[in-house]
Amino acid sequence: MTGYMYILECADGSYYTGSTKHLEKRLAQHQAGEGANYTKKHLPVKLVYFEEFNRIDTAFNREKQVQGWSRKKKEALINNMSEKLHDLAKCLNETSHVGFGSAQPTVVETENETDAERSRSGSVNNIPKGWVETTLGTLVKVGRGSSPRPIHNYLSDKGIPWVKIADATASNNKYIEKTKQFILEEGRSTSVKPGDLIVSNSATPGIPKIMAINACVHDGWLVFDDYSNIDKLFLYYFFLFFRRKLNHSASGSVFKNLKTDIVRNINILLPKSIEEQKAIAKILTAFDDKIELLQAQNKTLETNAQTIFKEWFGKYQIGDELPDGWRVGKIGDFITETIGGDYGKETSINDFTEKTICLRGTDLPDMKMGVPEKAPVRFLKLTKIEKCKLINGDIVIEISGGTESQSTGRVAYINEYILSNSELPMTCVNFCRILRPKNVNNTYFIYSLFEYLYKRKVLFNWENGTTGIKNLNLKALLKDFDLALPISSEMIDKYNQIVKSSFIKIQENNSQIQTLKQNRDTLLPKLMSGALRVNEFKENTV
Repeated sequence: MTGYMYILECADGSYYTGSTKHLEKRLAQHQAGEGANYTKKHLPVKLVYFEEFNRIDTAFNREKQVQGWSRKKKEALINNMSEKLHDLAKCLNETSHVGFGSAQPTVVETENETDAERSRSGSVNNIPKGWVETTLGTLVKVGRGSSPRPIHNYLSDKGIPWVKIADATASNNKYIEKTKQFILEEGRSTSVKPGDLIVSNSATPGIPKIMAINACVHDGWLVFDDYSNIDKLFLYYFFLFFRRKLNHSASGSVFKNLKTDIVRNINILLPKSIEEQKAIAKILTAFDDKIELLQAQNKTLETNAQTIFKEWFGKYQIGDELPDGWRVGKIGDFITETIGGDYGKETSINDFTEKTICLRGTDLPDMKMGVPEKAPVRFLKLTKIEKCKLINGDIVIEISGGTESQSTGRVAYINEYILSNSELPMTCVNFCRILRPKNVNNTYFIYSLFEYLYKRKVLFNWENGTTGIKNLNLKALLKDFDLALPISSEMIDKYNQIVKSSFIKIQENNSQIQTLKQNRDTLLPKLMSGALRVNEFKENTV
């Protein structure tokens, strides 16, 4: 399948870089204001450069590479001035550092890409100038957590925070800020304090985290201390960079276990200068700080929307004496129809010719990011896609796959922002269902209602099946579930108006988060291997 990387020049002179499978079609979409939010706001646009590839994922990778270039480097590419590309190489451009401060680090490319690739693979034949290769055990003391036995005698609902692997995977940021479990003081074992670096060595090995609280860790964690000639944050990013190889070094029958002697003997390539290590870590930290700031903003926006919904529509319960202006209604009052999805075929065959993105239950939480990257692309019949194609205002709800601890009923809303960022039509799989509102303006109210019911675990009561996989009785839920609703639509209309801007802002933030993550992940192996060198070490670099 052919793919294209392309650059557009916008009306204000700025450049937009993208990738697509159908260049002419995508260009027409941009010109019509249907391509992307950025180009929609900067029309007209014109195509100034493109490259053709055999695979769309190769084009996508090239897009992300070029997106990180400075304006001058892009213009050199556009003007076919390849001989100047190296001199203009600056992988951190203006848009990568919005909100990072005015002073920026200068990053230059190493001359030998082959050596850079060898560095990334861990087999270094040509060490960058000023760098050294050694083992972790020569730089830091590697210890291991411990547990009191038997552990269940010491677990408590209060006491000393007890760090488990689930606490690390519960958040994408670099810190452990809270734990779900605690142990009693008499069960105190290996203690860690704020600032300590720990790395998981079992179940999901190689996850680095920095402690933000005092706590105890069990033997599923490695603990690092006595640093010599290595910066702690640099070591944190080294583990992020090296995690895949760490997993390959893990051993064990049921769970993988990363042994301390394996970690001590890991080869690490690093700058001799602590200042250069800190500068590298500071660049990467700037991305993480911006990501965490946007995530915190999103959490506040979501919490505000949930709080407003609860205060406005959750204060009266069925069975209470409702005040004037309120009535008992049904969820189905807001839905005009429900539509079944289809998983189609993996490849185009016979009548299954229409390529589409099929949303699964597991994809629904990620819809706030826009089009989910992991959702499968399938082929459906034309007659089917015409019936179940998602449109603005639709709600997708998971109706199968519930467990004893997690009910069905996860939902996602579909709006113009999501649709405009997808090159393919979208539908859902058979285990989900599309709810089409009578009034498209009520989408956010309906979404918030299902989120409210899901988080209060109400939907467990509307599932079929006693063992194994649970299924949501959606028909009964829409028809029979009683709601306390205002008689007038004014309050619901006002709610939709208030939260719409919040949900759109969340999506815009998430789009920026995705870009920041892609740029950070592109820089990470290059900076940690010496393929890119930082040549300014100022206190306020970022």
